[in-house]
Amino acid sequence: MHTRAADCRYTVRETDEAGDAITLAKDAATDDVKLLAACGGDRTIHQVVSGLDQADALADTTVAVIPTGTGNNFAQNTGVTNIEQAFDLLEIGKGRCIDLGVADGEPFTNSCIAGLTAQTSSETDSDLKERLGTLAYVMTGFRQATEFNLLHVEIDTAPASTAPADSTWTAEALCILIGNARQFPGGGQSNVEDELFNITIVEEMPTNELLSGRLRYSDSLRAIPNM
Repeated sequence: MHTRAADCRYTVRETDEAGDAITLAKDAATDDVKLLAACGGDRTIHQVVSGLDQADALADTTVAVIPTGTGNNFAQNTGVTNIEQAFDLLEIGKGRCIDLGVADGEPFTNSCIAGLTAQTSSETDSDLKERLGTLAYVMTGFRQATEFNLLHVEIDTAPASTAPADSTWTAEALCILIGNARQFPGGGQSNVEDELFNITIVEEMPTNELLSGRLRYSDSLRAIPNM
């Protein structure tokens, strides 16, 4: 990756610890960078977008993706399949304007979740991911499931201006999944360019079935701390 970046005369900035990508993105916005490539997985992309959002620079900056993460779900959803292709797209690709969601004040590009799968994402050890890949999420999930308390969910099903008294849907749920892209845990076929989201609420499901989705779509999520 570094060799190709040097050949293309791109400046490379590396992260040393969690959250560095947010700072680097904000620094790039301060330097009036117009093309910023996020090299990593879905978490790196999330941090880069968050940094640009905090710098109020999303409208002025094109974000590219170089897929080197565990799952690379967002990259696959947008047609970026490998590093070489990613650099080719940097040179000759056309920009796309995609939908961007906001959860708990933070933007998300791919999907966001609350519940057991969110807790699993945040609690999975990075060293375990290095050794086991996506299987690390499943192992952590089974441990988390024994202590997890169900979410209390209340959703308004009508616009606030016209909502009748009985328009609030209430339930206890294992997890909530909001998808912006073609693939995300729990299923769904959302389109990142249609200004709509795909919402899935899982009330009951065997733990092994719920967590098996991590093998296909792991590391693609933005966890919502509060719904």
